[in-house]
Amino acid sequence: MPSPYIQSLLCPVLIGRDAQVAALARLLDQARAGHGQIALISGEAGIGKSRLITEIKRQVQQMGGQIGAGFCFELDSTYLYAPILDLLRNAAFAAPLADEVRTLLTEPPRNLEDPEQYRRRLFDTLANTLLNRHSSHATRHPLLLLIFEDLHWADDATLEFLGFLTRHIVEYPLLLLLTYRSDEITPALMHLLAQLDRRRLATEIALPPLTERETDQMVRTLFQQNKPIRSDFLYTIHSLSEGNPFFIEEMLKALVAAGDIFQSGGGWERKPLAQLHIPRTVQAAVQSRIADVSTGARRLLQLAAVMGRQFDFGVLQQITGMDEAIQIGLIKELIETQLVSETTANIFTFRHALTRQAIYNELLQRERSALHQLVGEAIEQHTWGATHTTDAGGEAAVSASLAYHFYEAQQWEKALHYAQMAGEQARRADAPRAAIVHYTRAIEAAHSVYPHQGHHALYHARGQAAERIGDFDQARFDYETALAAARTVQAHHAEWQNLLALGFLWTARSYAQADGYFQTALVLARAHDEPVALARTLNRVGNWYLNADAPQTALTHHAEALALLRQTNDQAGIAETLDLVGTATYYSGDLTRAKAIYQETIGLCRKLEQRTTLVSALLLAAVVDAPNYLHDTLPWPTRENETSDDTGAEALALCTTMQWRLREAFVLAYLAWRDGSRGAYTQAFTHARRALLLADESEFHLVAAHLAFALLYLDIGAFDAAQQAIATTQHLAKQVGALMIRRFVDATQARILIAQGQYAEAESLLHSACPPTTPMETPPQRLLWLAWLEWRLATGDPAGAFAVIEKLRATVPLTEAANAIPALWLPAGEALLALRRYTQAEEQLQRARTVAATYEALPLLWRIDATLANLYRSQRRSDAAEAMTTAVHVTITQLIAQLPEESLRDALRGHAASCLPAPKRPTPRQRAKRAVDGLTAREVEVATLAAQGLTNLEIATALSVTERTVESHISNILAKLGYTNRTQIATWAASKGLTLTG
Repeated sequence: MPSPYIQSLLCPVLIGRDAQVAALARLLDQARAGHGQIALISGEAGIGKSRLITEIKRQVQQMGGQIGAGFCFELDSTYLYAPILDLLRNAAFAAPLADEVRTLLTEPPRNLEDPEQYRRRLFDTLANTLLNRHSSHATRHPLLLLIFEDLHWADDATLEFLGFLTRHIVEYPLLLLLTYRSDEITPALMHLLAQLDRRRLATEIALPPLTERETDQMVRTLFQQNKPIRSDFLYTIHSLSEGNPFFIEEMLKALVAAGDIFQSGGGWERKPLAQLHIPRTVQAAVQSRIADVSTGARRLLQLAAVMGRQFDFGVLQQITGMDEAIQIGLIKELIETQLVSETTANIFTFRHALTRQAIYNELLQRERSALHQLVGEAIEQHTWGATHTTDAGGEAAVSASLAYHFYEAQQWEKALHYAQMAGEQARRADAPRAAIVHYTRAIEAAHSVYPHQGHHALYHARGQAAERIGDFDQARFDYETALAAARTVQAHHAEWQNLLALGFLWTARSYAQADGYFQTALVLARAHDEPVALARTLNRVGNWYLNADAPQTALTHHAEALALLRQTNDQAGIAETLDLVGTATYYSGDLTRAKAIYQETIGLCRKLEQRTTLVSALLLAAVVDAPNYLHDTLPWPTRENETSDDTGAEALALCTTMQWRLREAFVLAYLAWRDGSRGAYTQAFTHARRALLLADESEFHLVAAHLAFALLYLDIGAFDAAQQAIATTQHLAKQVGALMIRRFVDATQARILIAQGQYAEAESLLHSACPPTTPMETPPQRLLWLAWLEWRLATGDPAGAFAVIEKLRATVPLTEAANAIPALWLPAGEALLALRRYTQAEEQLQRARTVAATYEALPLLWRIDATLANLYRSQRRSDAAEAMTTAVHVTITQLIAQLPEESLRDALRGHAASCLPAPKRPTPRQRAKRAVDGLTAREVEVATLAAQGLTNLEIATALSVTERTVESHISNILAKLGYTNRTQIATWAASKGLTLTG
């Protein structure tokens, strides 16, 4: 029997953690004020993470707060959402949405076609439940403490949800505590930690080992001794335990159990140090402690260790066949020995994971296998029998548990059945790492049961999961193995499926390698009479060509697919293909035709209620219909029935309704490009920031978001910020691997380098990205040539720049030839000005100005006006030059009001000033003007009257001029002074001491 004194050897106070407790107390105060906080508590096993949590829970309870906790255990990496289900069992979360969450967690739709939408729905519903968004619950509980312990054992789906939750707690009175072992970080946990670090969302609290002094304090506290511990004993305990509080307790309990430390005369004594049997490992400490427990309790403990750190009383009883009273007595014995603790009426837990591991490691392999079989059969009967319940974590958790136990028992048929089931459940729940574990077990079991079969379906499924987490080598091995197996048994559909999978896999590494797989897949698809399958293959291959910046080849494939689908009257397929045709047409440079195709697609999607394709069509229709960074060198469509704002807003609203985060990120990035091109900077930056937040886990969408920032910064002259954004984008674009994306990024990078005056670097980049043989067909190709012509202008070669412009004009699609290209007319005017062909330059610039003003493309408009000001200065047309300079100031004032930060406003002011003609030496009259900041005598009069609060009509009457003339003077005053309203004019007038006669 265990020593009666062992149960007292739990340190009743927290030792050596004052700084950590104080840090958490500060976070609690901020959370109570309604500013959600996140704390990451890390350290090695046994270092005291749970004890620190216990102290914080005590403080929250004293505050009247609400507490919820979810725990991860060793096997939970393959049990989907195990800690969240654990949390929801807490009565505090018996909210109206909790039942819906449990259903979504334990019973995902079986015919799920879009795991992404399911996951978003689940995450939103779960966040609503935990944050009490559905009721006034948060008012009744001003502080919520949510705890997730031991995240190094968490499944990927749980970690992904926590990443989602951390982005939504800022405005809630919530403290989220996440604990993990710092030496056992999984890739998925590393990703979550990197997210939190990148957004500066969490406070990190690392727990170091106890010092020798703190160890002395802990030992004295455990044995209630006031005098210091003898140095030789303290040194030995501290050295062996390395300051780990759990090991210190286990060593001391083992010494008490062995009688080496004993009570005497109301106090504690010990044998001489040389006679002590001090365990040197946790396992040795645990083994010495269980030596004296009864045989029945030890057998029960071994069974429990096989079941996992947490075990069910009912399942354990089913295995042992014990009378309930006897089993309760044995469990009480284990509780008294402080090996296990009671969690609920049915669930018990090993007090520490190291305790369970030490007991499990003591078993021989044959013993483990036999016990795993017993546990598996008991869980199987307990769960699928008459007492069927999902309380243990739902169907997914049960099948994962059965797969594990039967695999360890080498019961291969059952292991195959349950591992395949668990893998499919993990796939549907979009938990790829868990799926890999299950499919790996299923593959080994399948080869044991059916050694002469290839099992291509299992390899393909594992390959998909590996591809999802970015494990290229594993995915390649699995797809190639599945492909070979499919060919062996002449399973043509599976062969085609794996060829297509290998093609898409290789697009991340080598488009040339991918092309070989795609072409082989296409040949195979043509060989079988399945029109819809062939059409889908053609569409996928066509989309590959689009990303390879070959839209004409893409159009050929999409056109063939469209014909096949029309033969079968597959309306949904027709809608999807029309959208792809429209996109390829857009990227081939034919904006007018693309616009017509999008309108047809939108109509069909509305009729079919096909929202996924509708989003794509609406987005591109919005982009085609307005100025856009991406098609600067293409003719702008006419503004007849222009609905860009409406279609863009509808696409965004649909993404939000569908909870389609990645597509929403893509829509936002495109809208940022569009809005920036017309100077709606406030909206553009808002869209770009939101896109970056939503695109957190997708390189492709991150490229779009970062590229939006780079283009916006370039547009306003914040070149250093643009360079920083494009550097991130370049790295991501290389990971994506698509030529079209790389060309967009390279073109932007080259233009930034030119703007910074780094001409040699820009030339080197352009020689690599856009050699002379590069065509001028697609938007990214044309943007690279635009960078070349900007480089030629900047390096003093206007004739070479004009030659590039003429080639770009000559390659405009015939359907677009009559339309305006103001973004090319501007550099043409600059080149002609440099060549002193003033009449032709003015003609080009005035044409460009008319179109830019019509489209309200303000960033382009002020650049045109600045170039005209330079032209007129060259011709000594001072009044015209001053008028254009004033026009630039007016436009810049409008744009500055749209910028969210003062540094960006300063950048735009400086950029505009650098583009305007250098001021001449002022005449005496001009110097007099500058005494009042450049205002003319008449403008000073108008400003003085405006400062007195007179309206434009009253000023016009006082000065005997028209009201329109006054409006023009007011606009000029605002532009010259850099102001945006009349109140600022009044302040300025007062600072100058102006009077009505001034």
